[in-house]
Amino acid sequence: MGLAYRTFALENPETYAVMFLRVVPGFEASEDSFLAAAQSFQELRTVVQRAIDTNQFLPNNSELIAQQIWASCHGAVALELLEMSVFADTNETYNKLLVTLIRGLLRNPEESAALA
Repeated sequence: MGLAYRTFALENPETYAVMFLRVVPGFEASEDSFLAAAQSFQELRTVVQRAIDTNQFLPNNSELIAQQIWASCHGAVALELLEMSVFADTNETYNKLLVTLIRGLLRNPEESAALA
């Protein structure tokens, strides 16, 4: 999901900027846009809850964890789109961010070699 989020942003930078970076002063998203965003977040929360329920992730509040994942991904993508990333290889930087996030949530992070 994190890779799809970044791919959408890179393939649709203007749309992403309007949706998430508030580049148009006074712009108010439609009710349908808010519903679509809420549905996307709910899908992420469901994936997190499933990982908790199957003992892949440590027990935690799935909504809180989903918010943290989204905030991390959003921040990295925003920095990249605004050309504020410190590192030239933004692919590697983003992929390592995802690995770090997931490893930190895993019940058994030592078994996460497949993530690298």
